[in-house]
Amino acid sequence: STTWIGPLFDRENSFRQNSISVVGASDQGIWIGPGLEYSKPPFLNWDAPNGLDSVNLGTASLFSIDLNDQLLVAGLGATTMIGDETVPRAAGYGISQDMGESWTYQSFALDPEPDPALCPDPSLLDTACDLSFSYGTNEYRRVRITVPEQSPPYDLFFHDNAIYAAHWASGIKISRDLAATWQFVPLPPQSTTQMTPTSSTSWTSNTSSGSIDRYDPRSDNNLLGFSVHVDDQDNVYVGTAGGLNVSQNLHELGPTHASWVHHQANGSSRGLLGNWIIRIRQDKETGDLWMTNWPTSASESYGLVQTSDGGATFKQHLIGQKVNDIGFIGSTILAVGD
Repeated sequence: STTWIGPLFDRENSFRQNSISVVGASDQGIWIGPGLEYSKPPFLNWDAPNGLDSVNLGTASLFSIDLNDQLLVAGLGATTMIGDETVPRAAGYGISQDMGESWTYQSFALDPEPDPALCPDPSLLDTACDLSFSYGTNEYRRVRITVPEQSPPYDLFFHDNAIYAAHWASGIKISRDLAATWQFVPLPPQSTTQMTPTSSTSWTSNTSSGSIDRYDPRSDNNLLGFSVHVDDQDNVYVGTAGGLNVSQNLHELGPTHASWVHHQANGSSRGLLGNWIIRIRQDKETGDLWMTNWPTSASESYGLVQTSDGGATFKQHLIGQKVNDIGFIGSTILAVGD
């Protein structure tokens, strides 16, 4: 005999397209991108998010998601046509405090436009066109990010009432009020292995007129955020296009006083395979951290690495294979690749 389990879905009861880019799951349900549709046990139906009009209308889509028993955080993005090029952009955040039954929207925070009287032409590289920020006891300058292009939230992590978000041009940000306001998190320069608030730090911005001292993601791969994870000891791990950055005190002290260690691929058999880190996940059974590695130069490689000592050493796996994400079922490690 044959048993049918149904019903078969009408289109309005299913998700809107078969290309699934993001998945968030718990024992209370599954949420998928790009449309942020969700299904709850016994998983017989898929529903659209309630309260996120931009997602339901197709003008924004899910780029990242994180959830626990109290909160769902969705990172939203979209695309913009600039000439003949399609450019990804930030489109804000969705926050749900009832496990996806309803959502509130928070817009993406951009830097304020410069005063035109003081900065008539940002290409002049005048200090009035930049923003200042504090790190330790020193003041530095950084380029303004006044447009959402190139800043979609590629990864999110919720930990101890703080939301960590990884963006491309806008880097790493932290919110402690459910995405209403955000703190900018300075990362080490590509050339630096350690950064502390008690020492002076130098970031370089390459311009048509030469190099200047300025925090500028266009000139430094390690300032381009892609992944973020906070482990069960409050250590923060940030993956960029320039390696892995580890802070033992960012969560406690905040961005101004955090210290960092920056790891890069160096050809060692116990190092990173590639500097572009797309995903960082922790195996709850062992405490080990696993991360995908993609190459940014011919000397680097695709693959997967594992660390049990906070990034001091790595064990390499699946060398040469492009891995997009990692998951765990008991003692089994899942690697999702092309």
